[in-house]
Amino acid sequence: MAPTPCLIYAELLSNIRQISVLAALETPSNTSTKAKLSDDGQQFILLHNGTLQTLQLPGKSLSNFQLQMPALGSKELSWRLPWEVQNKDFSRHDSYMPEVPWPAKSMGTQTELSCRMCNETILERGIIKSWKDLPSEDWAEMMDFWHCHKPDDHKGCNSSNEDANNLKSFESNNNLVERAYGANSKISAQSKIGLVDITTFLLKNEDCSKIQCEKVK
Repeated sequence: MAPTPCLIYAELLSNIRQISVLAALETPSNTSTKAKLSDDGQQFILLHNGTLQTLQLPGKSLSNFQLQMPALGSKELSWRLPWEVQNKDFSRHDSYMPEVPWPAKSMGTQTELSCRMCNETILERGIIKSWKDLPSEDWAEMMDFWHCHKPDDHKGCNSSNEDANNLKSFESNNNLVERAYGANSKISAQSKIGLVDITTFLLKNEDCSKIQCEKVK
């Protein structure tokens, strides 16, 4: 019976300039399992138990990039390859990117908003002191760069004063909540700060005028 081919999947993560490759093996990887790139960097080549498989990558990688050795005994393997960006790749990618009509950097303290229907001014000039962009919809591509622990986690530190450690931990946890690391943290409107994305303005209701606010159930 012919061996079952491996399943290989590749995805271009353009925001972080990488190509993600996943391989599902029928049998655990062993010393015969090897992976490499083609000479032109456009194909991913996997050898497992004498079977050679080739996958066309969604983007060109560096041909001389050294892939890490597959972990022995695993049926699921993964690699991250650097994406060699070409000008035509940027043009093709940009053609699918929605135009951002009002990035935060284009807004200022003199920004004024009015109702499209009645032309009444609902945000006066000088009210908002700072504008910030809301998180991109592509935030998931950055998950591999997140810390696997809290930035202010000092569990490994030794101290002779347990009370001081407890106080420091309490203060640290409060800081994490303020910096949106808390488990229940969420994006909310802030006074004098305007948050924007492609379709949304997030403003504190006290900063606006001539509007009627409704509570979201």
